[in-house]
Amino acid sequence: MKPEQPSARRPRTSVHDRIFRAGAALLAEGGTAAVTARSVCARAKVTAPTLYRHFGDLNGLYGELLTLMYVPEAKAHPGREFSDPVGMIEYMWDCCVGTAIRNPGLVDLKNQLLAAGTLPDAMKQFYARLEVSFETLGRRGVLKHPPKIAAAMYWAAAVGIARMIATARHGGPECSVLAAETLRETITAAVMREAPMPAETSGREAPPRSARV
Repeated sequence: MKPEQPSARRPRTSVHDRIFRAGAALLAEGGTAAVTARSVCARAKVTAPTLYRHFGDLNGLYGELLTLMYVPEAKAHPGREFSDPVGMIEYMWDCCVGTAIRNPGLVDLKNQLLAAGTLPDAMKQFYARLEVSFETLGRRGVLKHPPKIAAAMYWAAAVGIARMIATARHGGPECSVLAAETLRETITAAVMREAPMPAETSGREAPPRSARV
């Protein structure tokens, strides 16, 4: 008998979605500590072998839950391809800051995985698109730093402000959306010689700035 395929290769089913929704609900309610194999199975009304058959292990479920970071912004712009580099960069910022406001448990989860040396495919792909956007801006001659360094600086600022917003609920320093927007403008000025206007993209629009999150 052939072994079960990893969850990433399995087609989504009603059971798969039920487990995913259970994990998402627990994460929103109690943060990462609430998402255990026992609690997920109890909420989804499945057995542990079923959980592992669909996701491999809890890390598999965690990685899929992180895709929720990008859903709210993507749903606001259905069918749009952010081929404009400025639009893609602002979209990334909106995802980080918007997630910290709407679902801080996801930020905790991302930080937990990063601390463990695990970077889910969704985040790898997202960061790769960010680097491509900065490479495009580099070719336009508007960057103050090499594209990879500029992308790393922007990513660090977005991840850092998102973490600060998320941890405020645990007694950390308060951080407003205004502070996040001010930091975005500051880091943009630090990596770009000028703020380029989004290029025309055959009718496709760039996503909104984080002030509209």
